[in-house]
Amino acid sequence: MAGVTLAVPAEFAEDFRAALVREIAFDVGQIEDDEKARAERLAGSVFAEKFNEEDVRYHRAQLDADMALAAQAGIADTGAIELTETGAPGQLAHICEAMAQQVVQPQIARALEIAPLDDATALRPMIASLTWAVENAESLFGELARRAEAA
Repeated sequence: MAGVTLAVPAEFAEDFRAALVREIAFDVGQIEDDEKARAERLAGSVFAEKFNEEDVRYHRAQLDADMALAAQAGIADTGAIELTETGAPGQLAHICEAMAQQVVQPQIARALEIAPLDDATALRPMIASLTWAVENAESLFGELARRAEAA
């Protein structure tokens, strides 16, 4: 899906950046697991079969792609973002998915626990953010599938 561009409006950029940071942390965790498995293989451990060099390359490519997106997003910046996916296909879709599932959904759940529902003013921006993330994840995953079918 190289060359796919995503414009993130300013009102959703903070949640998007938070999801991107979560994706980077996930990638780092995968690489840590890969390195543990490599060490076990080198030590002759019975768990050595878990190590797979292809997984190592894949996880490092994912991290590289997320770091490239972080550079574009200006992870410490504020405001709107325009990103072009140039690395591993599907990263923008995964970030939108993480935004919906790991960032916005917990915010909504917390707000529903403490906010009176007779005034949904606090929920509306969160719902808009969730809707944006879900719609863009769906669109980007759809584009990824279309490109895979065409290949």
